[in-house]
Amino acid sequence: MTSSQLKLYVSLSVVVSHIATFFGVILLRAFVLPRADVFEILGALVPLFGVFLVVIVKDTLKGREDTSLGKPQSQQMIALTFILIGAYIVAVAATLIMVVKQILEPADLPRWLAIIESAFGTSLGLIIDDLFGGKVSHGSGGE
Repeated sequence: MTSSQLKLYVSLSVVVSHIATFFGVILLRAFVLPRADVFEILGALVPLFGVFLVVIVKDTLKGREDTSLGKPQSQQMIALTFILIGAYIVAVAATLIMVVKQILEPADLPRWLAIIESAFGTSLGLIIDDLFGGKVSHGSGGE
């Protein structure tokens, strides 16, 4: 798999997983938690996703490269990338399901999503920074 192909899969995975999470939270609010503060819940997801989205869109607009081109990626990089993205998706889905089944308190949902976003966001941020050449900040102190 080339770097261009991996960028395509990472882009789609990050964007689609976050959009699905946004819709999941909205549906959760509509059908399960009518009193939930959607803005507080989504506020846990938006900052890091916004940074990722800017880097991905900026690279997409300038690059528009042929996905068959690019440096071949190691099996370790490919496997690690998909494991992290898959783990993120499973963690968010499991959290939403646990709220629906009342295993987790609805009031704790924003904190759980912030923890998941932080835990996987740092690792995915490193991968996105490497693949897309963006300036994703890792922690405080700037670039």
